[in-house]
Amino acid sequence: MSEFKGTKGKWTTSADEKHNFSIVKVFGNTHINEEEQHFNLKLIAHAPELLEMVKLLVDRLEENGFGKFNSVSRAKELIKSATE
Repeated sequence: MSEFKGTKGKWTTSADEKHNFSIVKVFGNTHINEEEQHFNLKLIAHAPELLEMVKLLVDRLEENGFGKFNSVSRAKELIKSATE
């Protein structure tokens, strides 16, 4: 599996009082070069498919008795955070 070439670190979203939305805010990185921007956009574009695949994998792991693993619990937390 290849390494992610986009911006590493915590990303957040925000909105101001006029409902202008910022899709990504990256902490601790003041400059994002064009290559990083390209890979960030690819990740964002594929996020819905990635989410659906993670949900499917979590379901399959739980169906087969692996639901108690920390990685499954963490995946479920991330799914909840992304969808609520």
